[in-house]
Amino acid sequence: PMTFVPADRILDKVEYTIQSIICRAEIQEENGFILDSSYDRAFRDSLFNNMKKEVKLKENEGVLEFNASLFNPLTLSGDVDSRVLKADQSNTAIIYSDKYFFKFYRKIEREINPDLEITRFLSESTNFQNSPKYSGSIVYREDDGTFVFGLMQEKVEHQGDSWVMTIDSVGRFYERVMAAGVKENLPKLLNKPAIKF
Repeated sequence: PMTFVPADRILDKVEYTIQSIICRAEIQEENGFILDSSYDRAFRDSLFNNMKKEVKLKENEGVLEFNASLFNPLTLSGDVDSRVLKADQSNTAIIYSDKYFFKFYRKIEREINPDLEITRFLSESTNFQNSPKYSGSIVYREDDGTFVFGLMQEKVEHQGDSWVMTIDSVGRFYERVMAAGVKENLPKLLNKPAIKF
């Protein structure tokens, strides 16, 4: 999604970062910028409010659905505080009032999205507690397929990503093995003459 912002209002309207600007533009004789809408607070807030209200927008070919969880309803009221995370990712991550985490997918495909399917199943069909709960999604449905645009989950505090945790765990494993290991005398290497070519 993109939006046009006049040049004199860019600092008031959006989080002004290099990532947000797509290009300069002149529309109806007004100079400004075409921006990634994710950096426009009004756009982010409309995504949240549409999920909360479960809005469905019908088009000729399909329906754009803003879904909310039946079991974990979006509970923010009044002004919603939203911000885009500045992490370098393949998706755009948005935090809502430090309570919800929204993943806005950048690679959209006509297929089942395992991230959405697994999160929703664990939240709504099991009593599994060790995963962020499904809170909502944005999905476009056509007769010949489904496109998932975004996934909303409860925000949980974390202590790093899986890669860092895995490397740390493997390092600690080797430290334990080395500390508890029995010293063995290895056989002496035989002195063989060097091979000359």
